[in-house]
Amino acid sequence: MSSVAGLTVDPFTWGYAGSKQAVEAFADALDQELAEFGVTVATINSRPFLTGQ
Repeated sequence: MSSVAGLTVDPFTWGYAGSKQAVEAFADALDQELAEFGVTVATINSRPFLTGQ
């Protein structure tokens, strides 16, 4: 599970965005490494949503 924050960065979100960018990079590399075996790796990039909390 990644986040839109892994693709864009807003002020003061460097810690969260950095961790999600690492997830994106890991998934991209793993996708390339496993392609020869017919395995596809993808991330789910959620967006903010109201939970009512």
